[in-house]
Amino acid sequence: MHGESASADKEAAVKYCLKFQEFIEAEVYRSQQIFNCDETGLFWKRMPICTYITKDEKSVPGHKPMKDRLTLLLGANASG
Repeated sequence: MHGESASADKEAAVKYCLKFQEFIEAEVYRSQQIFNCDETGLFWKRMPICTYITKDEKSVPGHKPMKDRLTLLLGANASG
C-alpha cells in the first residue's frame, strides 16, 4: 500500500462521515448544494516516459522536455 490511502486514519474518517451527515440533516442541505473539488496537473505537451524513441533521438543537443502544464480543477456535487 502506498499514497494517501496508506496513511489514512480510518476511524477518524468514519467519525467524520457520521458528524458530517448530522450536520447536513441539521442544516437541511440538498445534494445539489454539496460539492467536492480536487486539482490535478496535466503536462499536455510532455512526451510519455516509456516511448519507442531511439537513444540517438533522445540525445539530440539542445533538446529540452516540454514543461507546459495545465492545472485542472475538477468538481461535482453530491447529486452527480
